[in-house]
Amino acid sequence: MSPSMEEIPFFFAHLRLLRVLDMQGSSCLSNKDLDCICNFFQLKYLSLRNTSISKLPRFIGHLNYLETLDIRETLIKKLPSSAKSLVRLKHLLVGHKTHLTRTGSVKSFRRSSGLEMTPGVLMNMASLQSVCHIEIKKDPSVFQEISLLRNLKKLNVLFHGVEVNWKPCLESLSNLPGSVRSLSIQIFDGDGSISSEEMLSSVESPPLLVTSFGLTGKLERLPLWAASLRNVSTFTLRNNGLHADAIDVLGDLPSLLCLKLYHKSYADDCLIFPQGKFLKVKLLVIDNLENIDKVCFKDGSVPCLERLTLSFLREPKHGISGLENLLKLKEIEFFGPVITAVVTKVVSSVKTHVNRPRVIGDKGNIVTEYS
Repeated sequence: MSPSMEEIPFFFAHLRLLRVLDMQGSSCLSNKDLDCICNFFQLKYLSLRNTSISKLPRFIGHLNYLETLDIRETLIKKLPSSAKSLVRLKHLLVGHKTHLTRTGSVKSFRRSSGLEMTPGVLMNMASLQSVCHIEIKKDPSVFQEISLLRNLKKLNVLFHGVEVNWKPCLESLSNLPGSVRSLSIQIFDGDGSISSEEMLSSVESPPLLVTSFGLTGKLERLPLWAASLRNVSTFTLRNNGLHADAIDVLGDLPSLLCLKLYHKSYADDCLIFPQGKFLKVKLLVIDNLENIDKVCFKDGSVPCLERLTLSFLREPKHGISGLENLLKLKEIEFFGPVITAVVTKVVSSVKTHVNRPRVIGDKGNIVTEYS
């Protein structure tokens, strides 16, 4: 439905044989307009993305054939209890995600955009393959239900204040089905009684088969089992406060193609990529690491790197060195507030680079090429 439409057409309520309904971006859509969709019994795909909808219809569970429910970028915070009847649902898509670069390599998630689940709903959705941005608060029972979803492939879960009941959460992490290939764990609002690193290190059966893995939350050290994630091709870190030893661990992951170090993920003032590490990485994101004074690529480090994406809060005191060692580098991308002094030095240093990589600035998807 066109985002520019000023009102819902009069015949909307009579489209009962619809199988696909995409309302993305429809500014005229209201909660009341949705009541009639509970009669669209053949519906398989429903997108309400980027609308002002704050509540799903009470009888959404009547959509017995629904396979995809996309409520990203809406105001919906909870599913009605009838949703437990959506037994064919495969993809439950939630959350607010913003792309900060034209390539989509840098994303920002709104912390408050998770979906709170009523206990007893997820356990009936046995067909679920994708569950994105689900909130787990003090009651761990919802996460225990997630661990029963044997077809699950993608999971993004937000933990809020789970220290009181952290042991059941760990048991559920250990019991995640082997089908999970993409896993993002975000831990917020800790009371200090136990660290995120302690919690994660206690997982008895870690998700060793995942190919995409993300961790948000104070760690200081990676859990010991992180070194065993031999299938991971994408590793994303946020707000972790990690140190140089974590870089050594990540550098030895044999399948790693993409590493994203977001805000506060790294606490030291020097970020050094050692020789013989990160042998397959093609994309590296370094995003506003607060303490950074130096970024250094040693000879023989990150030999396959093609795109380097950077953002700084201030100019690193000792700059960025070793770019000449990145023999396959094609593009250096700055995003966010671009610091002219940093860009100028990078442009100068790559003029003699064997590949003459492009240096660009990407601010609000407005691209500037520097030379």
